[in-house]
Amino acid sequence: MIDSAVIDARRLNELKAQSITLRIQRTSPLIPEIIHHIKKLVPEVDIQLAQHGLGSDWLDRYDFEFSTHPIKGNENILLLAEEILVATSINSELSSFDTIKLEQLKEQKIIMTSPTPLREIIEDHFKKSKILIKPEFVTSDLSTLFGLISENIGIGFIPEMSWNTTVKPRIHLAHLGPNTLKRKLYLSYLPSLEERKYHDSVKNAILKYFETLTTKIEFIYCKI
Repeated sequence: MIDSAVIDARRLNELKAQSITLRIQRTSPLIPEIIHHIKKLVPEVDIQLAQHGLGSDWLDRYDFEFSTHPIKGNENILLLAEEILVATSINSELSSFDTIKLEQLKEQKIIMTSPTPLREIIEDHFKKSKILIKPEFVTSDLSTLFGLISENIGIGFIPEMSWNTTVKPRIHLAHLGPNTLKRKLYLSYLPSLEERKYHDSVKNAILKYFETLTTKIEFIYCKI
């Protein structure tokens, strides 16, 4: 019985050592691609997902977190700094503009996501110009968001890299003026976790993915 218990404990520790937990603030189109990339480079690791808001008991159980701001006490690696673009239908009166000014959006119907860190960044940007956003529609589903925009029901806001891989062809993207709006994305983790098995391999796989993502978006822009 004792020998069996020891063997079971070892197996449990081995399984735990092969498991890596990614913590996310909100669901993102990139998450499946990131997991696929990790599994491709580190096939022996088991990936678990934890979402912000699941409870404080998750706080010390994740290996990596994707965050829009550096987390105090953690190691924080900047993955990307991306522009937030204005998305309109190709049939919109705004589709001829490469840069759309804040004033031009005052009379437009705005489509936003449910409250997220990204939405907070956008709303704070408008508040600085004393413009209050009152969304005409709110949805947490990106397919619905893109569909409403492409049908010219309203305009939205799309991060150039992390969402641009899923943008519909009937959507026009423009810069927001007069001041460009950007957000940052960090990979954050506790320094004490660096000695964990597979930690370094998974971290390098994530960094490699974002290098590839940046190159892919640059290629798309060059091609256009």
